[in-house]
Amino acid sequence: MEYEVRQATMLDTEFIITLLEDICSLHHEGRDDIFKNSGSKYNYQDLAELFEREDIFIDICTDNEDNRLGYIFQVLKTTDEDNCRYAQRVLYIDDLCVDSSRRSKGVGAILMESAKKLAERLGCSRIELNVWDFNKKAISFYEQLGYTPQRHIYELKVERPDQN
Repeated sequence: MEYEVRQATMLDTEFIITLLEDICSLHHEGRDDIFKNSGSKYNYQDLAELFEREDIFIDICTDNEDNRLGYIFQVLKTTDEDNCRYAQRVLYIDDLCVDSSRRSKGVGAILMESAKKLAERLGCSRIELNVWDFNKKAISFYEQLGYTPQRHIYELKVERPDQN
């Protein structure tokens, strides 16, 4: 099967929101203390605004029958040089999701390769992304593509008086 990656449009919003709801459920299963059982990171209005921004790139992977298979949200992040750090251009993967019926068929890898090409065109020095520790499948996927941990975020859960 042949795949194509193209820029997303407002015609793709229903598909994107459906997958965003899937991600919300997955995150709720892994961390129900943080994530709600249902919902979507973005709504239609949010997506319309994101499509207009020049620093955000939302792409869709389709098959040769133009079925939508997955999406990737990419953000160009730039920082100025300061006393401690060099100026940076980084492509940040804000979100990646493949339809559950199409997972493990190479769609995610194609989207990530597309992100790599975008990062090269934009003159980025690297690609960054975050993965929740409970999402072992995603961690394995990114490691297979050559991604390595950059830093760790630690937490200590604290019991609040209003929780009793």
